[in-house]
Amino acid sequence: MSGLCGWFRGERAGFVDPRAIASMAAPLNRFDGSTVHSVSTDFGAVAASGGNASAFQDDARLVAVWGHARFADADLAALARQQGAARALAQGYARKGSGVLAGLEGAFAFAIL
Repeated sequence: MSGLCGWFRGERAGFVDPRAIASMAAPLNRFDGSTVHSVSTDFGAVAASGGNASAFQDDARLVAVWGHARFADADLAALARQQGAARALAQGYARKGSGVLAGLEGAFAFAIL
């Protein structure tokens, strides 16, 4: 089994216990033992699991991508190949807001918090 999951808090609440993230993400890899990629901050957490999963965190957002996202923008496509689709999506979202979605195609799911 694979996919993505997460939670969001409307306010910054401080430390997130890593055990809570592990518990949240445990169903994602219970059948196939796939690697779970997770990131968290004081306003939430996201996790993605499976062969084409990635997660990224910066000061303003958490991003998880599961599946085969392809970027029309050459710079974002190169970034996705080098550092993962989640980082590329975060970069594109920082530059273009929701307009980055117009340049995506493929079979994938994502979360941006």
